[in-house]
Amino acid sequence: WRRERDLTGWMSLSRKPQVTWYGWDGDRLTTIQNDRSRIQTIYQPGSFTPLIRVETATGELARTQRRSLADALQQSGGEDGGSVVFPPVLVQMLDRLESEILADRVSEESRRWLASCGL
Repeated sequence: WRRERDLTGWMSLSRKPQVTWYGWDGDRLTTIQNDRSRIQTIYQPGSFTPLIRVETATGELARTQRRSLADALQQSGGEDGGSVVFPPVLVQMLDRLESEILADRVSEESRRWLASCGL
C-alpha cells in the first residue's frame, strides 16, 4: 500500500496493490519498473559499479515510438540543421535495408548500394 492524496487534499492509504517488476543481468539489478516509473542501470563490464542510471516516468514510455532508419535520418537533418525529406524511392530502399539488417540477411543489391555510398 502507499499513501495517496485525495481530491480534498487528505492523505490516505491506497487499497490498490502496487506491482513492481525487477530485471536482472546475472547478479546485477538492471531494471526496476512500477506503474509510475522505470529505473534502468548500466554497469561497468564485469563489475557492480554503475555507469549510468536512467529514470523515466511511465507516461513518457507510453509516448515513445520506434522510428525507422529513414525517419531517423530525415529528422537528423541536413547541414543547415533543418530536417530533410527523402524521395519515396529512397525511403523504400532504406526500409528494405533496415529489414535486411534486422534479419541479418543483407542482399547483394543492398551491399552494392552501401559500397557505392562509401559504407
